[in-house]
Amino acid sequence: MDLPILLPHHLDYIKGSSSAEDILLLLNNNPADLIVFFEKACSDEAWAMANTSFMRGLLELLTNDFFAGILDIEIANRAKNCIHEHYKVLYKQIPKDVSVVVGEKLLAANSMLLGTNSSLLLDILRRECIETGKKTLTLRSSSEVFLEAALEYIHSGRIKELWKKDQYLVLKVLKEAANWEMDGMVSFCASVFSRYLHKGNALRFLKISHEEGWYALKLACIDYINKMKKEVIFHNIDNNSLSLEFVNLRDEALDVFEDIKKDVTHLSFHGELSDDPSFSYALKNSPSLVEVDISQTQHYSDRLFDIPIHIKSLNLSMCPWLTTANLAKILFHCSNLHTLLISSNTQLDYSCWPLLAHLKQLENLDVGKCNIFGDDLELISKASVDLKSLSLQRCVDITDESVIELARNQSYLEEVNLSKTNVGDSAIIELAYQCRQLRKLHLSRCASVTDFGVIEVVKKGLNLRFLDITQTDISKGAIEEIYKLNKSIVLSQSQ
Repeated sequence: MDLPILLPHHLDYIKGSSSAEDILLLLNNNPADLIVFFEKACSDEAWAMANTSFMRGLLELLTNDFFAGILDIEIANRAKNCIHEHYKVLYKQIPKDVSVVVGEKLLAANSMLLGTNSSLLLDILRRECIETGKKTLTLRSSSEVFLEAALEYIHSGRIKELWKKDQYLVLKVLKEAANWEMDGMVSFCASVFSRYLHKGNALRFLKISHEEGWYALKLACIDYINKMKKEVIFHNIDNNSLSLEFVNLRDEALDVFEDIKKDVTHLSFHGELSDDPSFSYALKNSPSLVEVDISQTQHYSDRLFDIPIHIKSLNLSMCPWLTTANLAKILFHCSNLHTLLISSNTQLDYSCWPLLAHLKQLENLDVGKCNIFGDDLELISKASVDLKSLSLQRCVDITDESVIELARNQSYLEEVNLSKTNVGDSAIIELAYQCRQLRKLHLSRCASVTDFGVIEVVKKGLNLRFLDITQTDISKGAIEEIYKLNKSIVLSQSQ
């Protein structure tokens, strides 16, 4: 039989098969090849539409293996994503192997799609069906309207008529989807609900979505507000954070702050804003504040002592007023910091680094683009003994010897940024060897790093998950070797 276009070469062994049954048998013995073939077949929609019986056979293999508990969840998720993307082609071929009790109704469903759309649904499926061999499960504690909408989304990746519903019903469906931990469905509902956002309600729904943990709706609100308002900018950090940057401190900006001050976790001020009395007011009236960003401010001011002493993160990057004396005052005041960013302050010298010893809880430090020499790095290492993250980006005067000594003194490091430095193989190999928890290493534009060095890093860095080798001379052969050594590593390698 004809095969889909663009099949990878490692599937060439299928071409010798004379029938669809033989191909299905071969693929059933290799789930990794099965999912690749399925994805390529779906992408070739003309082929999939001409071979509907074969596509149903593929879907039955995937579904049966999932129900039997022998299909890897990652492969099952790839199959789900592919089905959602090509649902118009596949919907008639999707096997419905279980039944879901919804009120007085009994609705047919696909077990693999049920289990991959929600961890809670997967637990119920395992408990009521997979472990018992039964084919019926009951979903309680939700309305019939929601469950029918959920089953439609589970199979198709969309809810066709939801856009016609009023905002309250859309929000109710979104809330129940969040309760069932159906992140994809929450995102879909949020995209529908976003058309109901307007100047009068966007801030209110931002607060609601932040408090409820509805991340997708929160992002939609942030996007809307940032397009509408010019006095403030909301930043997306994570689901637990609410980050507000003041462009100015005029009345409209302060009105926004008044609405969200109890929930705001991150505040940013730049330029001349730290001289304004409203700078102090905002800092004093943010009970949930954990991070303050005053990078690129122009002047030292006593108002900086209105920064709450309990904050965990402080950004002092690109501050021309930051001298050793001023840094000492701030660090004595904010002694509970976990994260300190002081990059691009070339005026700082060796006299300031011992001050870091006052930060007993410091874990993350950024001194990138500062004038750091080997002796400076030694002072930093002695003052901050338990660092987990260190950025030395563009610190062009550090040496291999100083980084090697750093690695021996900072064995708990999990992330190191050496981008645009002159370090070579010996330094990065020692980092990987000494820092057994190292998960991320940034080596962008490190001209002295070679194939040998990065391969040894991957060999020794057993916990390494991310490696940035952007704009380096690392060869394709070395990259292939890296993937052989660590199949799960994420490589940033654009040239």
